[in-house]
Amino acid sequence: AGHHDGRPMDAPSLSEEVGELAQDQSGALQVLCRSGVHPRHIVQEVLRSLASTSVSFRQMSPFVVRLQEQVVRVQAEVVRPVHGLAYAVRFSRASGDAWHFKDLCERLVAHMRF
Repeated sequence: AGHHDGRPMDAPSLSEEVGELAQDQSGALQVLCRSGVHPRHIVQEVLRSLASTSVSFRQMSPFVVRLQEQVVRVQAEVVRPVHGLAYAVRFSRASGDAWHFKDLCERLVAHMRF
């Protein structure tokens, strides 16, 4: 969704704090990355975090990764907030309950270096 030209899609800016999870109206969680970090490096950091937490995943495109842990399925996507220079990682829940979704995202973000 939104990656027709091979670049990260735009998303509303939620949190100005680097490394802090924020929730949007759709229930997705987003974490802001340091400015100047290339989107491909952000994806590498997401993949490293998934490997270090033993979460199963599949990279769907250069900026989209689908992950699963037990009944929770999540899509992680590198996005550029509309009002910001830095990129963010947006986590969208595909299935599973909200508590496990948030717990999984918090654990992944804790392993990421921004």
